[in-house]
Amino acid sequence: MPGDSGGGKAIGKLWTFAIGGIALIILFIFAFFGMEDKGLVSAFSFTVIAVVMRVRWDLRNEWSFRIYIGACIALHLYLIASFGWRIDVKPTILLAPIVVVDFIAVLAGVFLVERLFN
Repeated sequence: MPGDSGGGKAIGKLWTFAIGGIALIILFIFAFFGMEDKGLVSAFSFTVIAVVMRVRWDLRNEWSFRIYIGACIALHLYLIASFGWRIDVKPTILLAPIVVVDFIAVLAGVFLVERLFN
């Protein structure tokens, strides 16, 4: 893909801008409907899953990877829709550790699924 930084696992500039841009669009759509907190959680969730997919893009043709990512998306959507999110943390950057834990959990799941099915 154009914008990739070689064949390694580093995220290229085009990917970075695409992920960031889509996350902002998600946030703005929720904000437009008065659900800024759910928008923030949705944008973080999208970013985590998109970065995990990019990091393990080498598995894109594996059925187990696709099913796992689909399950992660479904779980994140369920959690976002189920809870009445109220984020009173200022500045919002203090939520970064939660995002990092989510990223590590989703990525660890990819490695687990890869080990179980390959």
